[in-house]
Amino acid sequence: MFGITYIFTDSYIMSVPRNYIAKKIRVVGMFITCNICFSFWAGLALSLLYFSPTGYLLLDGCLSTGLLWFLSKGQNI
Repeated sequence: MFGITYIFTDSYIMSVPRNYIAKKIRVVGMFITCNICFSFWAGLALSLLYFSPTGYLLLDGCLSTGLLWFLSKGQNI
C-alpha cells in the first residue's frame, strides 16, 4: 500500500498526470495529492477487488491509512 500511495501522490513518474488531473478535476486532484486520502481510497478499492483482511470495507480503508501513517513515521526516525 505504501508503494502505491507514494507512486501516485509523490513520485516524479506520476507528476505530469497528477498535476494535470489536479488542475482539471479539483475533487479528484485533492485525493491524488493527499497521502492519507489516497491510501484510504486505495485500501478500499483493493479490498473490493482483491482481498479484505477484516471483512468490513470502511475498516479496511482505515487500516490502510493507519499502516501508511505508521510506515511514513518510520522513515523520519
